[in-house]
Amino acid sequence: MSAAKIDIDPAIERIWRENRCLKRVSIQGYRYRVQHFIEYCRVRNLPENTQLTLAGVTAFSRWYARSRKLDFKVTVAATHSALSTW
Repeated sequence: MSAAKIDIDPAIERIWRENRCLKRVSIQGYRYRVQHFIEYCRVRNLPENTQLTLAGVTAFSRWYARSRKLDFKVTVAATHSALSTW
């Protein structure tokens, strides 16, 4: 996948910060996961909104964990948190 930066709506980040009381490091992690999820969907011609299901998030998490040699359980938990709030 390319390294193209995908911007997250500033209003979403404001909501993450104000309503969810997330710290900057958590927001950065959420932004990173959302950006990778969007890029994953675009490369595969998958509509992002239809992939925001447990099955879609799990499929993305499996790919993400495998491609980065990460623990799947940790990856899916972090990804689920980021994408469910997005």
